[in-house]
Amino acid sequence: MAKNRFLFLMLLCAFVHAAETGMPFMTLYPSKEIDGHTQFWSIEQDNRGLIYIGDGYGIQEFDGANWRLIINANYSFGRSLCKDADGRIYAGSSGMLGFLEADERGEMQYRSLMEFIPLEDRRFNYVWSVHATPEGIYFQANERLFRFHPPQPGAIDGEWHVDVWRPQNDFGYAFWIDQTLYVQQYGIGLMKMVEDSLVVLPGGGQFADDRIHVMLPFSGRRGHYLIGTFSRGLFDWDGTVFRPWPTAADRLLASGTLYAGVVMPDSCFALGTMANGLIIIDREGRLLQHFTQSNGLISNTVPCLFLDQQRNLWVGMDGGVAVLEYDSPFSEYSIPGGTGPSDFRRYQGMLYITCNDGVYYLDDQDGLFKMVTGIVGNSQSFFFHQINNDLFVTVNHGIYQIQGKAARPVAPTVEISRPVLCMCDMSLTADLIVAGTPAGAELLRYDPSHPQRLQRIGDIPGVHEYIRLAAEAEPGVVWLGTMDAGLVRLAFSADSLMTPRVDKFGVEHGLPAGGATFAKPAGRPLFCTQKGVYRFNPEQNRFSPDPFFMEIGLGRNPSEGIVVADAHDNLWINLGKESGVYKKLSDGRYQLEKAPLARFADEVINMIYPETDGVIWYGAPNRVIRYAPGQRRSELTAFPALIRRVALAGDSVVYYGAALSGHRLQDPAAQRFPFHGNALRFDFSASSYLNPRANAFRTQLEGFDAGWSSWGRETRRDYTNLPPGKYRFHVQARNIFQQESKEDLYAFTITPPWYRTWWAWLFYLLCAGGLIFTLVRARTRQLVERSRTLEKIVQERTAEIQEQKNNIEQLSLIGREITATLSIGNIIHTIYENVNHLMDASVFGIGLYNEENQTLDFPSTTEKNELLPPYSLSLSDENRLAVWCFKHQKEVLINDYAEDFSAYIQQLQAPVAGENPQSILYLPLTYKEKRIGVITAQSFNKNAYTDYHLNMLRNLATYSAIALENADAYRQVNELLADLKNTQEKLVTQSKLAALGALTAGIAHEIKNPLNFVNNFAELITDLVIELRQVLTAQIGRAATEKNSEAMEILDTLQQNAAKIIEHGKRADSIVKSMLQHSRGKSDERQPTDINAMLAEDINLAYHGMRAQDSTFNIKFETDLDPAVGKLNIVPQDVSRVFLNIITNGCYEAHRKKQEQNGEFAPKLSVKTRNLGNLVEVRIRDNGNGIPLAIREKLFTPFFTTKPPGKGTGLGLSISYDVIVHQHGGQLYFESEEGQFAEFIIHLPQ
Repeated sequence: MAKNRFLFLMLLCAFVHAAETGMPFMTLYPSKEIDGHTQFWSIEQDNRGLIYIGDGYGIQEFDGANWRLIINANYSFGRSLCKDADGRIYAGSSGMLGFLEADERGEMQYRSLMEFIPLEDRRFNYVWSVHATPEGIYFQANERLFRFHPPQPGAIDGEWHVDVWRPQNDFGYAFWIDQTLYVQQYGIGLMKMVEDSLVVLPGGGQFADDRIHVMLPFSGRRGHYLIGTFSRGLFDWDGTVFRPWPTAADRLLASGTLYAGVVMPDSCFALGTMANGLIIIDREGRLLQHFTQSNGLISNTVPCLFLDQQRNLWVGMDGGVAVLEYDSPFSEYSIPGGTGPSDFRRYQGMLYITCNDGVYYLDDQDGLFKMVTGIVGNSQSFFFHQINNDLFVTVNHGIYQIQGKAARPVAPTVEISRPVLCMCDMSLTADLIVAGTPAGAELLRYDPSHPQRLQRIGDIPGVHEYIRLAAEAEPGVVWLGTMDAGLVRLAFSADSLMTPRVDKFGVEHGLPAGGATFAKPAGRPLFCTQKGVYRFNPEQNRFSPDPFFMEIGLGRNPSEGIVVADAHDNLWINLGKESGVYKKLSDGRYQLEKAPLARFADEVINMIYPETDGVIWYGAPNRVIRYAPGQRRSELTAFPALIRRVALAGDSVVYYGAALSGHRLQDPAAQRFPFHGNALRFDFSASSYLNPRANAFRTQLEGFDAGWSSWGRETRRDYTNLPPGKYRFHVQARNIFQQESKEDLYAFTITPPWYRTWWAWLFYLLCAGGLIFTLVRARTRQLVERSRTLEKIVQERTAEIQEQKNNIEQLSLIGREITATLSIGNIIHTIYENVNHLMDASVFGIGLYNEENQTLDFPSTTEKNELLPPYSLSLSDENRLAVWCFKHQKEVLINDYAEDFSAYIQQLQAPVAGENPQSILYLPLTYKEKRIGVITAQSFNKNAYTDYHLNMLRNLATYSAIALENADAYRQVNELLADLKNTQEKLVTQSKLAALGALTAGIAHEIKNPLNFVNNFAELITDLVIELRQVLTAQIGRAATEKNSEAMEILDTLQQNAAKIIEHGKRADSIVKSMLQHSRGKSDERQPTDINAMLAEDINLAYHGMRAQDSTFNIKFETDLDPAVGKLNIVPQDVSRVFLNIITNGCYEAHRKKQEQNGEFAPKLSVKTRNLGNLVEVRIRDNGNGIPLAIREKLFTPFFTTKPPGKGTGLGLSISYDVIVHQHGGQLYFESEEGQFAEFIIHLPQ
């Protein structure tokens, strides 16, 4: 009973400890990934960190990246392994023993030692254990115990000496502890080696019929050893007495069969069983952890255990291998159901978490998270909130109060109208709580007299966003974090607790688009947004990035980031990509550290929860991570980077990665590869097994690479086409904690090809010497021949120079002559007369740039001493050499037109004038960057021109450009003077016309009064004649006489004359009225006007005006006036002047044509109007001589006229254009055919 009570207490203490420890991080390597056997029996690590594992196929070698199988001679099990002081790995197999040794290519091979064993001792089965000791290497089989003595350094024969012990029955396992070998012998008991003899230990006989698989030292208890048996449990041996050692794991060991054991870094014991997995107990026998298939192992059969250099525990199982990061500050807990957690809370000594399927607590009995009961439907839970000593949690259908391992509802959704996501109490009042919901925010009241109940007060007006987090920044100020609409700030005051002021912040205040949250860790206000952490400037009412947090990487949704402070004001942060901590230093500054948390850098973190004891809890998907930086190791063990394989092109392996003797790998001369093998592939790894898949590497090929490569997870690097030379390949590794390894090095030489060897160079030198001798002799003969011709060449050259001198003088004379004249024709003629003295210029011409017409005009081109007609080339004609030369401003030199033209143009074209030449020179003419034209010399002979002729024409072009520019300037000055004179005359004429207008108005006034009297008296005479006729008729009656009849005829005549006077008087009155209207009308006053009536009146005025000037004038008017035109809203005086001007001009031109043809021509002028819907069209057409093509563009130019001086001012059409186009928004244009007609078209908008 006492023993059971003791075991119960030990189990209870063990579970409480395990509850706050968790499971270490674990990496699994199933047999399929290893490509190994399903059984693993032994594990060892060499000095470079490589792991060797004995399985059913042989020995598996693992470098952190790749597995490789090493097979022994009889293809048997790798049953046992050990390492000696020099790092050599010894291996025992089935009927075989030996060690691993690298061959010449660095490939690890199994070397058998069987040849050194006497023949009679070579028959044995499994070698169960191997121990490398200062006394030698012990190999223990059931049938024999061997001790091998390696050859002495420098020994010639390489002989291994062997000692053999033969058992009375069978040997059990052997153990090497504290410089002593212990071995069990069945039927005898536990023995030890004393002076090469096996002696039974006092009390060791009790193990004669049991199997001992574990013998380990007790750390901290000098001279005590742990003995583990198959069937009798554990014993504590103090060197004298074996005492049973009861532990909390005895039942597990008894039912699981103890098979392997190892002492852990914290002095605990790790024990492997054949049926109950891995058990860890401390020195007091308390059960700390129990690993089985149910919590991570591949199977429950654990035949071997090994602690590597980084203090990771390797667990060999049936079906694979596991690596437990036992001595790590990180551990984990699985969550049985949903994902999460989203919040943590330590309450009354118990740790709670919220998840998608409810609330869990960490059970202090078995260290597992279990669900809190009482929440309906295991609903999604969000956040905890503690008020006084009561803990509440928000779920998707209400609020619950946590009471131990159960929960009870205090505010169901029916009462609060919608799910509450978060809660925040306020400093201003103890009973009001701000609650965030998916549709806004609410106020809740906490009743201290009934702490289990929360009462809903109502919605906070103006808040309708999805509120996911609420926190108080200062008394009365609460920030609400939204899902996708920025931030909301509530400002409460003591007198307005129910109606806080609501301020909303978004993109216009500097926030990134999307959601945001607020936190105030260590008194530091901050805002997590989609673009990282921001800060708020209350004076400017704007947000801006907080540079303090710029070094933390951002994930996809950093607005859900977490920043919390621990008890020491250290800031623990995760923004969706990586975790870090800003450690607060003694001087108040902060230092960012990422490496300690890099072990789970790729995890999505939902929540961070620091505790006062320094433990930090992380919520990750489907698990909880516990970080206890002060409870496990803090230093990191050094590890090397390893070059594991070097292959040449074609996958020819030259190095397999094992260390070679001496410094062969560092000496480039030791590894020499032919030039055709200048493509190499390097495979590398690192012996850091803390999540080795996350190891990163960088490389540098010294002699080829400019520097180190960037860090990456690739374990291979290829180089191709390496030039001959010496190289050193460096590789360095970095583990997940950013700890960098020592470098590994592989040196080699690429030899040059045969044609670049020393003897090849000697051959090249001899050949070069013979060639030089031959060349010298040949060169001597050449010099003799050349000296004979040199005098002739000098004479010819002298004559050529003299000719060139004469040509230069001639050029100078031409230049002076052409620059002295100001006539373009004289310039071209002078150049042509002299150019043929300088070269063959059968065709010579100068093309002048016409900017207005965009042409090159050739006014006087000469071919074979004959002047060709003037012609022009359009600059749009790309297939003309002259155009190409001018546009590209480049010279053209052609000596075979049919063959060389394609360098400048795409197709041949016939010349505009003359014949096709064979040789052509074109040069651009420019003066002070002004383009003047081109100059050309052409010959009908092929190959007529050289660079010399080109240079001559170049000089001539320079003179020509100067002369032509001077002539053009002279022409422009003359034209300007003529224009000024003409303008002066036009202004004088305009003044006269203005005076004439005033005179016309005066005359019209003077004529008006007498004309009125004439018209009035004419009408009076008519009335009197009528009355007189009536009187005479009454008096005469029927007595008519011849005299009376004559009187009546006179009256008729008087009446007819009076009618004529009235008719012509009215006509004269109309003319006078028109004259007054033209001289006195006001412009810019629009009024509805009958266009057809105006045209009829203007025709009448124009006709009489022309008749007044020339009595011989006569013309036929044809009118076609559309009645649908109606009235237009125009300025009648201005539009009438336009019509009158165009009609008068048409009359003038038709009359002039009649005069030119001696009266044989019938002048005619037609006027048409049409209603075109949105506009009215007026057409005025005369049959005069039309408008010449050359002046059409100037027709509407002010002061331009085709009439003789004194006949026109040049302003009529210009003013008419302004009136129609600019004043009335219409159109005025013309159509004409020379010698036939001119028609002006006017469009006026309706």
